[in-house]
Amino acid sequence: MSNHTAAWCCTMILLMLLTGCEPHAPSLTPEASSVRPLPAADSPYRPAVHFTPPANWMNDPNGLIYHDGRYHLFYQHNPKGKTWGHMSWGHATSTDLIRWEHHPVAIPERGPVMAFSGSCVFDRNNTSGLGTQEQPPLVAIYTGHDGSRGVQDQRLAYSLDEGQTWAEYDNNPVLDIGLADFRDPKVFWHQPTQRWVMLVAKAKQHIIQFYASDNLKSWTLMSEFGPIGNPDVNHWECPELLHAPIINRTGERAWILQFDLGSHGPAGGPGSAYIVGDFDGQRFTPCSETGLQWVDHGPDFFALQAFNDAPGDRPIWLAWMDSWIYAHDAPTHPWRGVMTLPRKVSLLDSQHGPRLIQSPLLGTTHSLFQQKGPRRLRPGVHPFREVPLPDAYALRCAWAAEGAERYGIRVHEAGDEATVIAYDVETSTWSLDRRNSGLTSFSPAFARLFRAPVRDGKPNPGEGQVWVVVDRGSVELFASDGEITITARVYPTAERRGLSFFAEGGKVSLNTLELHAFASPTDHPSSSTTISESGRQGG
Repeated sequence: MSNHTAAWCCTMILLMLLTGCEPHAPSLTPEASSVRPLPAADSPYRPAVHFTPPANWMNDPNGLIYHDGRYHLFYQHNPKGKTWGHMSWGHATSTDLIRWEHHPVAIPERGPVMAFSGSCVFDRNNTSGLGTQEQPPLVAIYTGHDGSRGVQDQRLAYSLDEGQTWAEYDNNPVLDIGLADFRDPKVFWHQPTQRWVMLVAKAKQHIIQFYASDNLKSWTLMSEFGPIGNPDVNHWECPELLHAPIINRTGERAWILQFDLGSHGPAGGPGSAYIVGDFDGQRFTPCSETGLQWVDHGPDFFALQAFNDAPGDRPIWLAWMDSWIYAHDAPTHPWRGVMTLPRKVSLLDSQHGPRLIQSPLLGTTHSLFQQKGPRRLRPGVHPFREVPLPDAYALRCAWAAEGAERYGIRVHEAGDEATVIAYDVETSTWSLDRRNSGLTSFSPAFARLFRAPVRDGKPNPGEGQVWVVVDRGSVELFASDGEITITARVYPTAERRGLSFFAEGGKVSLNTLELHAFASPTDHPSSSTTISESGRQGG
């Protein structure tokens, strides 16, 4: 029996025990024109296409890397329960970032030391000496949270079998400055200087430190960034540094320094911020015309990390789709924690400086509906009844206001219950309203409306391309051609959930409308349309 078959059998047995359903063998023959149902959920909010652990607690993505044709997703995991604690590294792999194979815990809690967040690199030249030239190692660099000493330090673990099993480095820790809040190392190979670079957060001091190493074991402090921004934020963490293309300046790139704020985010709680600048291999220097900006304006986007060694010209990152304000109260079982869809990252040069552009990676999808010609909507609510809605789908649309003061989309709709996405013409603001989205009473902070203003000076700011990704328990909005994103968890109560469009105060023209269904795990890529990134299609 192959490893893949064994994993499938174990998964089906677990599903049978949880649901009382008999498993069905996976199909080996693709059906060219059908859209198969997505996997059944063991709770109404188990996502169809977003990553979740099979059971128990999950928060930050860790160790993201593309290696030997597979994406590795490690994550903060409690293997003993569905609340935070006993932090270890869970592990899953994928070839398409949508369909994931679960693996055993990679880096467990050891005695008083929990395995906090970190990153993973492929040491192809065996600079660490932890492998050989013929068998170079994967090396994880993570924070050890030592409860016995009350400090956080940086540690190594390594794998010589493509990430399936891991060993601790004998001389851990490799970096210890005696701080209680010193965490989340992001490590990458800096080609111009031919050395490893580490970013790590001095969380309470609002400082990102930059270290260098020739061998991943001995680290030298090069520089610091911060403090900057609101001094009342309770901490910084999860730093990331990317070199991204500027899409309207051919051949040019800039560096994006990203880190997470533990409070005072755009939705009132935690949030992800970024600043654009230059990195010379030693020091990050921000652009003079930009300050801290928000990666996402929703309540459920945190602990962002990019994949090391990802193919293509644009970096790929994803985040934990939840909030520390209510994550422990989320009404899901036997698991807690969801990841966003992966997003490709680029920059757009504007009169106000470089701006972040994000495009959802949708994997293999089937086109369910494509509107032919504009649809002019009068004031009111207009239900979409052209095709049945799957559990998870991606909606692409483009609008032109013809007198409307406000217009948008109602998803997960059942009577008065809906999550409402709207554009306000007068204020040039997108919003996501989950105040009447379904189950909200588990936290007083949940039932709220979240806004994201379109940048000043953009012509016809509400008329750019919009993508909405809907899953059983989440909504991700990508508006203004990817410049605006709002990410939110939702808990609809109705079994049948509709979709409608609306206009207020005048007419609006819905010029583009496409509905795409995600492929099931047994779909064959040759039978489907692949949307490798939003708005760009290929066979």
